[in-house]
Amino acid sequence: MSKITKELTRIARSQGMTDTQIQVLLASVPITSPIKAKASIDPNAVTKVTVGEYKGKATISLLKGDSSFVNQPFTFGKAKARLIVEQYEAIKQFASEV
Repeated sequence: MSKITKELTRIARSQGMTDTQIQVLLASVPITSPIKAKASIDPNAVTKVTVGEYKGKATISLLKGDSSFVNQPFTFGKAKARLIVEQYEAIKQFASEV
């Protein structure tokens, strides 16, 4: 189990998610290694996942495709990660709306 998976599992449990909900969450997060993962929406796109640090606090960055001025990474810390885990179903519904 990667550090990212362990941390997401820990946060999800702290938010009261069941094991089944956690499995669904982890299945939807395309993390196959700490560096790169295949995106589930577009099989030709590559999402790079990196764990870093900002002002002494852990961060995670998601970058779809190659880095460029237009395509900036989406970076957030543990507080926002907890909010994402807590509101996963609402975010999933929002993302699926046309």
